[in-house]
Amino acid sequence: MAKKENVNPAEQYRMERKKRLAQAAKKNSKKSVGGSGKVGKVMQKVISVVLVVAIVAGIGYFVAERSGMLSKLSTAVSIGDTKLSSTEFAFMYYQKYREFSNQASQYEQYYGSNVLGLDSTKSPAEQDSPYKDDNNKTIKWDKYIEDQTVSWINEFIVLYKEALANKYTLSKEDKDDIESQIKEMRSTAAQNNLSLNAYLRLNYASGINEKFFNKYLTMEKIVAKYQEDKQKGFADSHTDEALNAEYNKDKDAYDVVSVRMFTIAKEELEKKEGETDEALKARQEKSNLERKAKAQAVYDATTNVETFLAAAKANAIVEQGATYDADEQTERNRISSDTIKSTINETASKWAFADGRKVGDKAMYETDGGFFVLLMTETQYPAQAVNVRHILVSFKEDTSDTSDPTEEEKKAAKTKADSIYNEWLKGEKTEESFTALVADNSTDTGSKDNGGLYENVTPGQMVRAFDNWCFDRSRKAGDNGIVETNYGYHIMYFSSRSTDYIWRTNMRETLSQDDYSSYLEEALKKDSYKLVKNSKGLAKGTALGISIIETYIEYNNSSNTNTISA
Repeated sequence: MAKKENVNPAEQYRMERKKRLAQAAKKNSKKSVGGSGKVGKVMQKVISVVLVVAIVAGIGYFVAERSGMLSKLSTAVSIGDTKLSSTEFAFMYYQKYREFSNQASQYEQYYGSNVLGLDSTKSPAEQDSPYKDDNNKTIKWDKYIEDQTVSWINEFIVLYKEALANKYTLSKEDKDDIESQIKEMRSTAAQNNLSLNAYLRLNYASGINEKFFNKYLTMEKIVAKYQEDKQKGFADSHTDEALNAEYNKDKDAYDVVSVRMFTIAKEELEKKEGETDEALKARQEKSNLERKAKAQAVYDATTNVETFLAAAKANAIVEQGATYDADEQTERNRISSDTIKSTINETASKWAFADGRKVGDKAMYETDGGFFVLLMTETQYPAQAVNVRHILVSFKEDTSDTSDPTEEEKKAAKTKADSIYNEWLKGEKTEESFTALVADNSTDTGSKDNGGLYENVTPGQMVRAFDNWCFDRSRKAGDNGIVETNYGYHIMYFSSRSTDYIWRTNMRETLSQDDYSSYLEEALKKDSYKLVKNSKGLAKGTALGISIIETYIEYNNSSNTNTISA
């Protein structure tokens, strides 16, 4: 093994921490059945507690007095008269890394792939990020996280100082909450036969202690309150009257329509061997005419939704072995003018939102990509969010099973849903009685603990059949029924429609966010908040942050290996 004097400080520190972790794990494994007391596993609980308050706004511990390891480390960054040590920066760096790591994991679960490209089993120093620098060169994840951490800390310190200047302090409830969180961390440390300070030093670095976390949580609370009040103040400044005036200038930009849209794409033919350009052009024109004729046939046959669907089914071009559901494929409910513009063109958008447009009107358009036939089913109106409750009866007993349900499973689910629904219908049929049935009958983990309630649902947020039931314009409070989706059968209860329009909510949020961004931008420019980066201290802080990350990666990898081999 290399001597310490031949190892850089970050590597040396990482090696020492790894040794301490291993010693603690060995000590606790003697007292824990199945290794449940290992520091690596218990630390996940501490980190989860910290992240609850850390990720939202950004937090840090910044005091003039330093002691121990803190006083020996150089300054990484300073904001005005506030200095952040390399150790403190390393801790914040690690929190920012965890934010990106968690985000990557969520994206992978949602999209089926790691769109961020951050591999949590490897050091960020070994990976390229998807971002570029000013010279269009790819930035390594370690450098990107460093830049983001600096920006995060800069904004947070400025907001904290602004809050103090405006006399913001902690309430008794805030103090009690902080005390509760510290108490929970202390309890977690005690489970490993460690004091809280020793536990934090073991898992982070010298100087990361109870005092650190008290200041850490205090600042977070104050900044969160200040941000909330500031944003609310900006939102309140935009009155309904002012927003209505803006809306009336261009209603088409905010309203929605519903249409049926038949689409047939143009073929992109490739030149055959020995084929001339003229022959290819003639073949392409013939293909375009044939496909245009199909779109024209749909247009000519359309007199209502039924004839539109029949013509769409008859003229759709479907790959061999595939099926075409005309009802599902052509439905475009509650879409904006921008959506139609981006899907077809501006002419089609203007047609859909033209004054005097009527249900049943139809149109046909050709673009470079294909042909489109539109049938108006609902003329423009300002949409509102809705509040709805449901009880989900899944097709599968194992809700993680994503295979297609059998007819027997669908029949059993429908029978169960009918039974629950009919039993409810025999009673008072109130929202309270519906809510009482949710906990024992719904398989939707996202709403069962909240009485099956989804609040402020906006168009397109839910799956098609669920969405269509919610946003039926004739829907009123107390309406109920059963809807089938790919997830199962939903027993529905319409609670209420939002008192505000979606366009007004979005406009107010956009304007107030613009106001807040402008305010913050100006605050960051103040001479008293000047940001200064110390390259050496910053490099040391980043290296130390990387060492913390790498230690946990190695520990988790070894823990997983031991679990598998056991």
